[in-house]
Amino acid sequence: MKFDDAKLAQVSHKVRKRDNYKCKVCGSSKNPEHHHIFAKSKYPKLAYFVWNGITLCDLHHREGIFSIHSLLGVAPNIILSIFWFLFMWLFYKMAKYPLLLIIILGTVIIWR
Repeated sequence: MKFDDAKLAQVSHKVRKRDNYKCKVCGSSKNPEHHHIFAKSKYPKLAYFVWNGITLCDLHHREGIFSIHSLLGVAPNIILSIFWFLFMWLFYKMAKYPLLLIIILGTVIIWR
């Protein structure tokens, strides 16, 4: 399916504006990018909806070793995407509380 680039640019701008041009994982405002929650290649009819977008920094979108596209591919499964987002979001929130983060990671390692 061919996409309307102008319309995608409008949606991208609206998503980033809604999210205050900040990554929803780490809060960084460096290079905010629009990510489709439901991949536009798999769900082309959802590509133009603002609710189907989330703002991620380039590190979490496609550049970093733990970025969603590095770990899950170009058109990730929606369930895996949700788990990825929740894990990364919790990791960044817990980083403010190092002792709690150590306890949680220790528990996960022990239960493994």
